[in-house]
Amino acid sequence: MHLVSDNAYVTGNNNGYFIQIGSETGTTDKVTLYKSTNGSKSAIISGRAGTVGTNPEGWIKVSRDSIGNWELLLDTSVTKSGYISEGTALNTDFISGDFFGIQCKYTTGRKLLFYFDSITVTGSYYADTIKPVLSYLSVVNSSALELLFSENIESITGLLATNYSANNAAGNPSSVNYKGTDSCIHQWNQLYLEYNQHRGSKWKRN
Repeated sequence: MHLVSDNAYVTGNNNGYFIQIGSETGTTDKVTLYKSTNGSKSAIISGRAGTVGTNPEGWIKVSRDSIGNWELLLDTSVTKSGYISEGTALNTDFISGDFFGIQCKYTTGRKLLFYFDSITVTGSYYADTIKPVLSYLSVVNSSALELLFSENIESITGLLATNYSANNAAGNPSSVNYKGTDSCIHQWNQLYLEYNQHRGSKWKRN
């Protein structure tokens, strides 16, 4: 269960945090809080072994305070008698994200054995007041530029060609796109600007 992600495609190269139930050997399955960095996972809180090893059911709670203290709690009782802490950790690598999602990985025999209920997400909306900064500009060829920003660029205004202008009479690009071959592997902080006219060696950065 992906608690927060910077990418709608939570199975791709996203940044954020997610809960994993199981994937251990035999009956030692546990609940783990992971951090995802460009799709590469690393454990933040590793729960007790065997808590979800046999026909798992129950409730999971994850909390994070304003300074980045995480706590993972689990209740596997039938009557929801009370949560038990699986551990705590401090991590502030990612402080915001626009997406939440559920991912199921299973064998053919278990594809109809997943049930989710009573999902609640609470908290305060995070307002990003820091503007992205152009970190690097690369000349791809005589009619294209590649831009690298300090943070992800949203699509509504970030892909608007009139928001970009190059000097030496190049003006606005004809198109602006995220770098990457498809939406699953886009680099959300890298943009590809293409111009109709060839600039030759006339590109110049102020």
